[in-house]
Amino acid sequence: MYMICLTSRGEAPAEGRYLFMGDSVTDDGRFIAYLEAFLKIYKAGGVELINAGVSSETASGLSERAHPFPRPCAAGRIDRAISLAQPDFVILAYGVNDAIYAPFSEERYDAYRAGLAALMRKIHDAGAKAVVLTPFPFDAQSYGGALADDGDDDYSYMRPYKNYAGVLDEYARRIAADLADEADLVVDITTPLEEFTASARASDPSYKSGDGIHPNEATHRFLAVLLADRLFGARCPRFEERLATDEGKRTYDAARAYERAAHRYWKEHIGHDNPSKEQPVSQDDVRTANTALDETAAETADSFDIRGSYGEYSRLDFTFGGHEAVIVKPKRGYADNKWIWRAEFLGAFDAVDREMLARGYNLLYYSISDMYGSDGAVALMEPFRAYAVERFGLSQKTILFGFSRGGLYSLAYAAAHPHNVAALYLDAPVVSVSSWPLGTRSGAGSPREAVECALRLGITRENAEAYDEKTTAARLAKIGAARVPLALVAGDSDRVVPYIENGIELEQYYKINGLRLLCIIKPGCDHHPHSLEDPSPVADFLENNAIY
Repeated sequence: MYMICLTSRGEAPAEGRYLFMGDSVTDDGRFIAYLEAFLKIYKAGGVELINAGVSSETASGLSERAHPFPRPCAAGRIDRAISLAQPDFVILAYGVNDAIYAPFSEERYDAYRAGLAALMRKIHDAGAKAVVLTPFPFDAQSYGGALADDGDDDYSYMRPYKNYAGVLDEYARRIAADLADEADLVVDITTPLEEFTASARASDPSYKSGDGIHPNEATHRFLAVLLADRLFGARCPRFEERLATDEGKRTYDAARAYERAAHRYWKEHIGHDNPSKEQPVSQDDVRTANTALDETAAETADSFDIRGSYGEYSRLDFTFGGHEAVIVKPKRGYADNKWIWRAEFLGAFDAVDREMLARGYNLLYYSISDMYGSDGAVALMEPFRAYAVERFGLSQKTILFGFSRGGLYSLAYAAAHPHNVAALYLDAPVVSVSSWPLGTRSGAGSPREAVECALRLGITRENAEAYDEKTTAARLAKIGAARVPLALVAGDSDRVVPYIENGIELEQYYKINGLRLLCIIKPGCDHHPHSLEDPSPVADFLENNAIY
């Protein structure tokens, strides 16, 4: 099974309850608190995170002799956890304890794999989705105690095998392959966390990632960003920048307080076999902490905007629905605040964008990459449009700019909401996914994007052309019925997105139906460069023909 992420890349976090089960790193919970802060800062609602991590726990049921008590096993509480939490998703974060700090053993690995498989069967039987995280890595350089050599007869967390990191790497490699067809998603956190530590150590050779077993604050924060991407499809490159503000610190502190109260409640309410118990908290205590977090989020809602520049124009980076967004303001705008919407590749080949800015149009961008004009993309785009219109006082209608694969977004949105589209500017647009990225026609395609696209749209190489024929016809019929004007620019020698398989369908439809069309075909031009040296023909057409 190849999964992009739980929500499929780019969508807002899927609404529902996410139950985290794991060992001491999950019990610590800081990465979950950072995820809580992410949900608030990026205005992504409808998600509840439940931390039920228990220190020392395993999925395998194994325990080393030197451990002060038999390690708890998740199998002993999975039924109670599911029954009480009623999760939609269960994240299983085990492994670092399951190899019991010893050299690799097939028998121990089989117990780990079988334990996870048994947990997943329980999760699936309850109608929830199962997510497996590969093991948290062991960092020998950060470990403060003695390490055991080969042949030692008493490996434990107090005396780990000297190459325990390699053992966990092997666990991670195997489990990702072995559970690919059983888990709804397997997330490799081992490799990225090791790379994060190596990067920090390249700058500071004495860098400690934690105590060797338990990660430090920076690693928890990095893990949260990684999981926001892998679980929610949300790329948040400026998350740490936003967290560093006074408002970000307030939001995280409130998120951490809520996560600690909720974790203690769920951990003890579900119950566990670790002899160390925490003083239970009441549901009222959890609600109070949650209310404080919501109030903090409301007070800081627009405090995470980042001001900058886009050449000579002012730029504002903001957040919505779990994603980054941008508005660039003209120096002098229209009274009704007209705007253009770049569907993809903000700042690339932007001659027309800049010309429209100079003429008084706002420029907006919403970062929902790798969605290939799917229904999920449209489901995100319309709430964003409504939010941007209300927040910035923009005109109800927009002019969509679709460059390359951005053509898929623009056509899909315009067909779904033609009453919100004043005009289209499509530049070397992808119209047929069988042409790109699947490459089943004359184009070379793109293997990585082909896999993503097929999964996203629910198609195969065999039925891609039929999908294109049906989808394009339906979209053009709706766009044509609304008589949305189109500016079309492309190269006649495009080898990546061949015009004869893509843009020509738009040109022919518009001409046959007598719709307003500007069609500029650049002789001898490949996919790049996009746009025109002189943007005025496109800008003139859009300004004179857009329907408001």
